[in-house]
Amino acid sequence: MAGRVWIEDGNAWRRIATCALDERSGSAAEQSRTQFAHAFSENEVSGRNGKTRAGQDEVLVRKEETLVREVAAPESGDAVWLWKRTAKRRQGGPGAPLSHGEGPHASLTAPPHGRGVWTLQLCGEPLTVRQTGGAEAQLRMAGVPIEPLDTRVRRCFVVPVLHLEALALRREELSAQRGAWPGRRAPVLPRPFGSAAAEASLPPQLQRRIERTAVRAVYALGLDAAEVELAVDDQGRTAVRTLQPPDPDSPLWAGAMQRMAAQYAEARSGAARSAELRLGADPEFVLLRPDGRVAAAARYLPKRGAIGCDSVRIGPRLRYPVAELRPDPQTSPSALAGALRGLLRQAADRIDASELVWRAGGMPVPGLALGGHIHLSGAWLSSRLLRLLDSCVALPLALVEEPAAAARRPRYGWLGDHRPQPHGGFEYRTPASWLASPAAARAAFALTLLAARETWAEPLWQEPLPAERAETVRAFYAGEHELLRNEVLRFAERLRATASYPGLAAEIEPLLEAIAAGKRWDAGADLRSRWRIPAP
Repeated sequence: MAGRVWIEDGNAWRRIATCALDERSGSAAEQSRTQFAHAFSENEVSGRNGKTRAGQDEVLVRKEETLVREVAAPESGDAVWLWKRTAKRRQGGPGAPLSHGEGPHASLTAPPHGRGVWTLQLCGEPLTVRQTGGAEAQLRMAGVPIEPLDTRVRRCFVVPVLHLEALALRREELSAQRGAWPGRRAPVLPRPFGSAAAEASLPPQLQRRIERTAVRAVYALGLDAAEVELAVDDQGRTAVRTLQPPDPDSPLWAGAMQRMAAQYAEARSGAARSAELRLGADPEFVLLRPDGRVAAAARYLPKRGAIGCDSVRIGPRLRYPVAELRPDPQTSPSALAGALRGLLRQAADRIDASELVWRAGGMPVPGLALGGHIHLSGAWLSSRLLRLLDSCVALPLALVEEPAAAARRPRYGWLGDHRPQPHGGFEYRTPASWLASPAAARAAFALTLLAARETWAEPLWQEPLPAERAETVRAFYAGEHELLRNEVLRFAERLRATASYPGLAAEIEPLLEAIAAGKRWDAGADLRSRWRIPAP
């Protein structure tokens, strides 16, 4: 049965039991954690061969005085947590090794029917980013702050991260040796803090910033789980110091893995596949005076509502120079594009200044970055979906945006940038404002919908995604368009092989044709003319 989650410990596959997705507290939570621990520990053997007490899934045999768990899984559609030492992310394939390395984390090979196994990467060894050139380069490229060696650390925190979730946050005391871990640490307290005094000692905004930095660092390194140590200075600025391997047998990690296993099983179920997907967006644009200066959108538009304005902090004050459209969610790319055009018409009625020029894109004015966030509901927010959105949406759009838009990265628009929403969906925040081109907008919506529908599709499992390749990620941040173009066009052939592509091709193909021809959107033009909005 597909949808199971396993962990590889170097000697065996171990299946992770699922837990209910409802709220758990007290004894119920402890019971689920205990059951998880039993699933990991029931490996006694009687005689030469024996079965675990947990069921019929696993058989233990003794080989050269080492217990090796031989299983008939993982199968296609399952997920496997791998310890990443020298391992590379692999997506299964008949008989392909899912992990390789030295020591206890040696090769384990999926069964021949293991095609389409989703691999997630656990941090496999301690990693001090300033002493590991590859990790430091990856984090700097993605804009993740790293602690300088000559900076005195004021406070230090540890954040365990598992699959896009910050599980806890703990204040850490530094040892006498600079940068060293202080030995055995106290148990991590789940979020929020375990006492009112602890909560009061850390402002909520700073707590969120620390947790976001930890999640961002894990994602940027191609990992899915690690314990992240961060330094915080007197100004509240965060910086990553080290990453440590997690302990999956601890109650905190065990409970989190159970929840993730339950979410994955639900995402792979028939009910999830038939769920309605809805698209939304909140693209930004600016109003420019004839002299090139920005006219504050707040002079013409309210702060809230379907047609509003967004804030920018300038020193200690909040300003509202940016206009923002907030259409109702739609079920198709064409419907969402139509809703945006309707809002642009309404905005034109409210902004009665004929001398103003409306501009979008990534950075139409030096220093003012604009976003084209896309909202998605009805799909499980997974690292797999995020990396697919990076590959399907962010990389292609980067090839058609104006050259100045690259300056917004990595402070804005880094790969995997997302924010969960109260309604249960999330917003994908990496793209620049595609309002500069209606064709690019429709393609972005269609590719987002395709990624959500085809997250687990067979054609997309044949090899790593573009956003999983280090050289492609580097090309994205460095603006190396030739390498990026070749990778995107090659990946487009895999997209065309998915079941959803024929119904979305009319929106996607114009973007791919523009990429192949080396065309870009014209961010210097008034966007109203591109959307057929009459100017006053």
